[in-house]
Amino acid sequence: MKRRMLSVILFASLAICCFCSSSFAAAAAQTGAATGTAQSSCVNINTATADQLQALPGIGPAIAAAIVQHRQQNGPFAAMDDLKKVKGIGDKKFEKIKNLICI
Repeated sequence: MKRRMLSVILFASLAICCFCSSSFAAAAAQTGAATGTAQSSCVNINTATADQLQALPGIGPAIAAAIVQHRQQNGPFAAMDDLKKVKGIGDKKFEKIKNLICI
């Protein structure tokens, strides 16, 4: 009887551990996506097309074209903050997209 009870407790403990670890991994992945920290999904402001730039919140056709034009005239952005040099990108807009972009 004791051996059976220990087996049940051990099985239940393992099941709880597996459930918790998979829930933790899913939550961590979801948090990374929500905060934009996943580098694989960032928009590279030095290589993105106007269409790709428009996927960013607050970036429409005019600002996307201005970013591409700025790149063509001045070369690649050295830092993400340099994006603020583009007309139409101020501090507020930059704050909205800074976790979604990379260089």
